[in-house]
Amino acid sequence: MVAISDIRERAKKLYEELPLPSSKYTTLSWWEDYVYPEETKADIQVDLPKGVELLEEGPIGDIVPPDAWKFVAFHYMNLGSPLIIRVPEGLKSEEPARIRVNVEGREHFHLRVEMGRGSSLSVVLEVSGSGLYTEVVEAKVGEDASLILSAVETMDDDSVIFADRGAVVSGRGTGKLVGSWFGGKFVMAKHKVTPVGAEAMVEDVQVLFGHDSQHYDLTTYLNFTAPMTKGESTVRAVLKDTARAVLYGMIDIQHEAQHADAYLSEHTLLLNSGARADSIPGLEIMTDEVRATHGATVGPIDEEQIFYLMSRGLSRIDAQKLIVMGFFEPALSRIGLEDVRRYVEEVIERRMEG
Repeated sequence: MVAISDIRERAKKLYEELPLPSSKYTTLSWWEDYVYPEETKADIQVDLPKGVELLEEGPIGDIVPPDAWKFVAFHYMNLGSPLIIRVPEGLKSEEPARIRVNVEGREHFHLRVEMGRGSSLSVVLEVSGSGLYTEVVEAKVGEDASLILSAVETMDDDSVIFADRGAVVSGRGTGKLVGSWFGGKFVMAKHKVTPVGAEAMVEDVQVLFGHDSQHYDLTTYLNFTAPMTKGESTVRAVLKDTARAVLYGMIDIQHEAQHADAYLSEHTLLLNSGARADSIPGLEIMTDEVRATHGATVGPIDEEQIFYLMSRGLSRIDAQKLIVMGFFEPALSRIGLEDVRRYVEEVIERRMEG
């Protein structure tokens, strides 16, 4: 196991060498880390169900490596003590693990989840506060194990967020990453799920509601490396005011992943003319005998639907709410935890009310 001090030292060199992420849709020319306080002031609360273990040390950096991209290196070079939890073999927890992170100034939060063979667990991560927040989540799901990891981000609108979440799933296991994005003036985040054993199933679900001048740059990556695996990504975004979202999606089916079944869905609803979204789906298929499809749309809210609902007695805002919640439903129905779904719906309603 590599010492954290060695990881920090390597990551510092990588941060200096790696370029700033840049595209025609997103620029970070404004980035200066010194404007954020050095001290970590986050309040982290951890509530684990019976039998789930909190480890003092464990492997980190193999699922989301420090050289993944510049701000992952930045995360590792500032890393303190990672939070590492392990679910023993055969333990099936009906209660979720709950982690709450409240940021005050700066925080570099690292979560590692190790799932033993035949185990099952849901993890709920809630992130709030204000400032600079980097996050890396690494999940290793053993054979026949099941993990749902749901993260809800509601940081203040002056915050900057960089996140990378990755999960590898062994044979006949299931792994689901859920991301709900609401806060931050700038958010760049990546989800990568990889089935590494035959008959593994993976899923990525992301929900986004942007307002004011928020900028979101989100990537979902389904990486198939084993035969007879299945994966699906569902992204739903709603934007208003002058908010902007850039949604990248990639299905990557490697040569050894025969009979893989993959679907990528990205859909964005614009509530006014000032909002903007760019959807960039992609397929990279290196073998035959696979099924891989994708769908992506960006469009304004339907004024005829609003008129119809208002003619039935609803106010304009209530009509918009009904349409927006219906638009989000394909993603909300996949969250998998009812209390998380209700919480996300409440945040969406508050955002709709302005």
